[in-house]
Amino acid sequence: MKEKKEAKIWYLAALHVVAAGIVIPMLASIVFAIVAVVSSPFLITLTGIDVLAPAVVGYEIVLGVVILAAVFFGARYSIYNMRKYYLVTNLEAVIRFSVIMLVVLASVSFLFDIFFPDPEYVLTSTQAAIEIGQTIILIVVFYLASKMELDKK
Repeated sequence: MKEKKEAKIWYLAALHVVAAGIVIPMLASIVFAIVAVVSSPFLITLTGIDVLAPAVVGYEIVLGVVILAAVFFGARYSIYNMRKYYLVTNLEAVIRFSVIMLVVLASVSFLFDIFFPDPEYVLTSTQAAIEIGQTIILIVVFYLASKMELDKK
């Protein structure tokens, strides 16, 4: 059996955020988008409905659920692997630090959207409120999933 490596709390937290908060949800989103694009002609043929607006809203809702599930399972998987490969002395501190990192990244991303807007996508106050709500829910799911794995020991 390989010996576990020692690592600093910030390093483990960064690994956790990158794996569970960015990479795994991004991969799940890509897979979902590919499945949606490939299956859409078949669904239009089966249902006979070629209305774009309900499909886009439904796609966004399902994509949000897919991303939340990816964050949930990604956080649990990340903590599991962290325990497997690293000598973790204070996992609670790692989780706290990773949540702080995720909040900072989300805040910087949101501020970037405000100060450097995309001219083709105007961010209204309603969209901003929805984006903030989604981010808060995502961070809570990230924290709770990480905490569940912590309590599992």
